[in-house]
Amino acid sequence: VQIGGADGAGFTAHVVASLLYCYGSFRVLPLPKEGMYDILLRRAIQVAPDFSSSQSAMALWGLSKIAIFSKVRQDQLCYTIQQRLFQIHREEPHNMLDRDLINSLWAMGRLRMEVPPPTMTRITQDFLAVGATLDPRQITMVLVAYRKLGADMPEGLCDLLVGRIIGTIEDFKPKDLAECLWSLFMLGR
Repeated sequence: VQIGGADGAGFTAHVVASLLYCYGSFRVLPLPKEGMYDILLRRAIQVAPDFSSSQSAMALWGLSKIAIFSKVRQDQLCYTIQQRLFQIHREEPHNMLDRDLINSLWAMGRLRMEVPPPTMTRITQDFLAVGATLDPRQITMVLVAYRKLGADMPEGLCDLLVGRIIGTIEDFKPKDLAECLWSLFMLGR
């Protein structure tokens, strides 16, 4: 609280995204009596429209993890971050890293957020373009995201990812391979 101030105004977008990511990673929240988490959330709503794609991905990922262990969702903040991500993806696609898109989509899936069909079509086209370079963990995250979002995975993307799984099967951790197979099954593939 001393660093950010009583209203959190001292927290930059980078600090807010990093703190949300850390809280999600370590599965701990600041002590409620300090009011730090509430201050952080209020500040996050203020700075989310200025997040970069990496900051958006970190914040959304952290919020998805926090929602899992605390059973508390921050829907307004998640929606604001999601809109910022879609804006970056639409207007500045060259500023969005593949890992940011993958991590964000995974977090949206974990939070059961809706992704508009036109946006999902653009995201699918991006994955088709980079699918041959995805590592096993990224493949797993893409498949889990589509499964959790209940999104229809086009045949071409599915074939590409299955080909990558087969081609790199020795690099998969057993848990990730199981997630891929379960996701493919649930997606009707």
